[in-house]
Amino acid sequence: MKRFLAVLLLLVMVVAISGCTTQNTSNKTYNANGVTFTYPANGTELNSSSIQAYIGSTGTMLAAVGDNKTFLFGVAKVNIGSDQRLSSLSEWATSFNKTIKSNNQTYINEKTVTFDGVKGKMIAFNDSSFYYREMFFVKNDTGYLAILLTKDNDQALFDNIISTLKIA
Repeated sequence: MKRFLAVLLLLVMVVAISGCTTQNTSNKTYNANGVTFTYPANGTELNSSSIQAYIGSTGTMLAAVGDNKTFLFGVAKVNIGSDQRLSSLSEWATSFNKTIKSNNQTYINEKTVTFDGVKGKMIAFNDSSFYYREMFFVKNDTGYLAILLTKDNDQALFDNIISTLKIA
């Protein structure tokens, strides 16, 4: 009996140290409109046109996924008007920070993110309902915006999705 308990204790320690647990880490893959990424298995593909109102005329929604409770992630192509130009990452961040302040939202942080060989500028902020992470990036001379809304300040979720994001 003592030997059985010793072996059982050893087995529990090995599993705990190695990280092999039964935690659900499965994901789904979104692949449409030239956009590919993985997202949590509890999410579903959403109608991009229903999310279009959030970004308005600034862009065209290409992809949207979420679980209707804790997260929503989307990718939009930025629309550039005939009298406009594509901003640099720094210009976009400066302009967006002004927008955050004018909307009475709270700035959390900003950082440069690299994925799929492209640099992007991510800004995190919140209001009374959600935490937001918005990342502006340029690929093939086209501007894009990746958006994550969560109920909690979930940087890991953003990082996990962005690390798999590919734009054709």
